[in-house]
Amino acid sequence: MKRNWTYWLVSGVILLLSFVVCRYGLFDLHGMKSWPKHLFLMGGLFFLIAMGMRSRYIPLFTAVGYPLAFAVGLLFRHGGPTPHGGTIDRLWLVWTVTYLCIIAAGGIVELIARKRGR
Repeated sequence: MKRNWTYWLVSGVILLLSFVVCRYGLFDLHGMKSWPKHLFLMGGLFFLIAMGMRSRYIPLFTAVGYPLAFAVGLLFRHGGPTPHGGTIDRLWLVWTVTYLCIIAAGGIVELIARKRGR
């Protein structure tokens, strides 16, 4: 149990720092004020639920997934053309879907680890 607290604390710090860096430090790259906060709160909810389930891997995947999903979102942010000649910026969508996939991967790793532990 004590080792889990260490994982949770480190993961929580990583998630919080990732939010601060992505939201405020990299604001010029994305220009979104509320979406990084919404994803942080969503990740925090998954984080708290995982802690309640005494999960070891989901909090880590949630914390590390936030900046990784942001990076993937930056890579694949531009969609098709708009009627006005611009391009659609899909950063928010790619970031969200990637983040949820990373959290789901953490859940799969958690299930595998629990089955092996039995």
